Amino acid sequence: MTPNRIQTAQKLIAAAEIQSISLLEAKLARELRPRKETSNSGPVSRPSLAIDVSHSGKATLGQKGSVRATVRFALKARDADKKQAKPAFQVAASFELDYQIPSDLDPSPQELRAFAETNAVFNAWPYWREFAQSMAARMNLPPLTLPLFRITPQSRDHRGTATQPQSSETGRTAGKQLGGTAAVQE
Repeated sequence: MTPNRIQTAQKLIAAAEIQSISLLEAKLARELRPRKETSNSGPVSRPSLAIDVSHSGKATLGQKGSVRATVRFALKARDADKKQAKPAFQVAASFELDYQIPSDLDPSPQELRAFAETNAVFNAWPYWREFAQSMAARMNLPPLTLPLFRITPQSRDHRGTATQPQSSETGRTAGKQLGGTAAVQE
């Protein structure tokens, strides 16, 4: 998430009031077979997971005074101990967010896109975290706690020159070996 997108969306970020958020669609798949918690020789440990989370957003201007954003999240988790090609489990979900804005505000397509990719993703992230954690538990998988969503400032190299963020245009949580937690680097 680049500072330019935040600057582009600033008018909308400052003026928008969220009215509602709802789940539009979801897709789940599990390949990892849950291990029993105990055996004759004692407790059995659950595997560590390497996860990859991506997100994207889009927004449209509704009737005067409203913006509707759609944010999509996808999570793929692999057993960190195995170099399997197939994810252990996958969860994807799309959320719809409705915002109220001043009726005299007429955002450009670039402002709407920047708003969806920054503010709407930020607003939907707690709902996504709960959804992903709940679905992992319902699939009898290891506990999964996604991190807080943070927008970090642009990095500078040793010469003081701004460096580009290491995330993609859609935003990504880098795959890391985890015991159920992750660190978002935007």
